[in-house]
Amino acid sequence: MNAVTKYRLILGLLFMGFLSGCITIVQEPGTVTPSPVVIAEATATLTAEPSDTPTPTSIPTETPTPTPTDTPTPTLTSVPTRTPPPTDTPQPRPPFDGTFEGTILGDGGSSASLSLELLQEAEAVSGTATIADGLSVNVGGGFCGGVQSVPASTFAVSGQTSPSDPNHIETISTITVNNFPIDVQVVADLSDDGQEMTVQVILNTLIFCLNPQLPATLERTPDGG
Repeated sequence: MNAVTKYRLILGLLFMGFLSGCITIVQEPGTVTPSPVVIAEATATLTAEPSDTPTPTSIPTETPTPTPTDTPTPTLTSVPTRTPPPTDTPQPRPPFDGTFEGTILGDGGSSASLSLELLQEAEAVSGTATIADGLSVNVGGGFCGGVQSVPASTFAVSGQTSPSDPNHIETISTITVNNFPIDVQVVADLSDDGQEMTVQVILNTLIFCLNPQLPATLERTPDGG
């Protein structure tokens, strides 16, 4: 080391000592000023050492699960059964109500078709009787005229049944034969099942002549109930 360098070193130390004295004078009594080296070391320590304060961590928020609402299960409302209006109970058909057809027998082997169309309400029976061509009757000799042909005729019939014998009826009507009015009496009896009718047709002629009685058997037609 040369003399110049030594000189500069001495001057530097003296200057540093001077500065150190000045800093000491400015400080308050009893206050120790740390040296730059101490300050640097403290700063490095603070920087290096981790803080004791715990870093707040984010707490995951729990998404509330929606509570299912108790939705009422739809139920079928019971519909009251509608009672149909009462219907009229069908009444049994009166026995003589309907149409009956068959054959009526006359004198001399003659015959003709006979039809009765009847309507019965309670005990009253009414309707029509139809006799076709072909029937002959013997009303007596002499003035009465003997055997006479009965023309085809349709005439009204009416009568009443009896509560004691509901299957029996008698009617009286009038027809004209050879310009003479003749009373016709129809006596009818129904079978127990109401399907067959036994008939007597009585012709009431003049008082001194015969009154033929002509039998007939009729059956109820399907269309007649």
